[in-house]
Amino acid sequence: STAIGNRTKRAPVWMSDYVTGNANEDEELVQFALYADGLVQYAFNVINPDPVTYEEAARSEYWRQAMDSEISSIQKNDTWVLTDLP
Repeated sequence: STAIGNRTKRAPVWMSDYVTGNANEDEELVQFALYADGLVQYAFNVINPDPVTYEEAARSEYWRQAMDSEISSIQKNDTWVLTDLP
């Protein structure tokens, strides 16, 4: 979730030429636009949830390939050497 805090609420740029003649209506549109932005982020997270645990990531071919690629890159750059546990 995004913390809004003490930021000043402003209408999105695309609403700058939108005239309703009703200040209350304008405020409602601003509130809806802010709400809609949050819904877009929520929908993205629901559709594309990142794994929370290693086990979840290991079940996904996409994440296994990403892990293999990262380890390969680290080894090629001599960032560390894989050793046996003591």
